[in-house]
Amino acid sequence: MVAGLGVTLVALLLNGAWGRVCVSRTVLVPTLTQESWVGSDGTASASYLIDAARYVADRLYNRSPANASLINEELLRVAHAGQYGALKEQFERELLDGRLKERDVATTHFPESVTATPAEQTVTLITTVATFVGDKRVANERLKVTISFKSDGGVPKWYGLREEPL
Repeated sequence: MVAGLGVTLVALLLNGAWGRVCVSRTVLVPTLTQESWVGSDGTASASYLIDAARYVADRLYNRSPANASLINEELLRVAHAGQYGALKEQFERELLDGRLKERDVATTHFPESVTATPAEQTVTLITTVATFVGDKRVANERLKVTISFKSDGGVPKWYGLREEPL
């Protein structure tokens, strides 16, 4: 089975008088409609960059005190080695601060558009980030977010992020 893809449907079939139960699985794999590739120099196609940037943005902007540690670990796994130490320090500082957990602050985002610039290995998202304290929405911020990637051992890794209020 392709990791993270597909839907598994389990059907129980009764086999006549013997009452045997057979389990079968059907895996539905989506059809690729765009070409995704990573070159030997670690550069990537537009569709690959968009998927990678959406992954990073979803992790950065869909956060709560309950999932912050897990999300930080996931982000560090896709971070470029040159940024790893600074990001790890920043994430640990945020967790140690405790104010987010104490005030029950969570964020989510609503992307409007995503555009890749393969020549620069960047992706620009226009998104609205909503901030909640408990179950009350306290802020909305519309942002232009530019996520950059850089080769790390021949693999494009998350290298930078720039936010501009709109």
